[in-house]
Amino acid sequence: MVIFTPPCAPIVLNAYSTVPLLPELRTSVLHDYNIGSFARFHQPESVISIHDRPDFHGLSHLEIRIRLDSENKKDKLAIIDETTAESHALYPNHGEADIGEEVESFGPHYDPHNPQEPPSGFGLDWTKREEVNPLPELLLIASPGEWVWSDDPRARREANPFPHYFSPDPPAAVKLTARAASEAGLVAGWMPWLYGKPARGQRVEMRQQVDWYSPKWPWDGVTMAGGNGTEVTTAKRRPRIMQRPCQTTRRAPSTKKTKGPGLQRQKPSNVTATA
Repeated sequence: MVIFTPPCAPIVLNAYSTVPLLPELRTSVLHDYNIGSFARFHQPESVISIHDRPDFHGLSHLEIRIRLDSENKKDKLAIIDETTAESHALYPNHGEADIGEEVESFGPHYDPHNPQEPPSGFGLDWTKREEVNPLPELLLIASPGEWVWSDDPRARREANPFPHYFSPDPPAAVKLTARAASEAGLVAGWMPWLYGKPARGQRVEMRQQVDWYSPKWPWDGVTMAGGNGTEVTTAKRRPRIMQRPCQTTRRAPSTKKTKGPGLQRQKPSNVTATA
């Protein structure tokens, strides 16, 4: 039986509301965010913790940031306001450590007195397979009889996701058998194998992409994950060399700044974007 290895802890995003948080708005935010963070696939890549503080109602995004800074809560956060229900979007607000990078990514002119920019998001429907690419890959351990190894050039090329960036191809490749992948809700696909040929009775660790249409990943209950309103501070990460490989998607190397999964992202509060 395929065993999913313990995933890395999901990224936690604290969200605060500038308006009274009615139950239907909370449910809508949870539903949209959890779809975008792939919450139905084993474990979400990130979770949202929603807070409805009456003392924040009616405040500007900047005033909330200043208030939280004074409480020594300087992590990244998101803002829910009167536009969220219609736009299905959250406003990100970065903490002290990365505010310079955030401003730089949208332009050099930063004026805290400027009005909030209008929504600007991907416009993707995260419930449609054809609009979501790439899909998450889950880290797993396959038992003997559930995996296939090959050093065939075609398999090695398929295991190289970005041949224009990475050369040569990996020395070998592994994947689940079609049956094992189907039973686990995954799609069998060649993945890089950098070691010697595994013994016939050996267990093999690899990543495989989720099967979007598998009944193993139902949509029911997607609104139930996260959103308990508990204050959460992101834990310090271990040095990269000590980290276990986490569940993730393989993306081409890029110099562009990315906008994470979940609800559409708005331009940061009080930032004037220039062309």
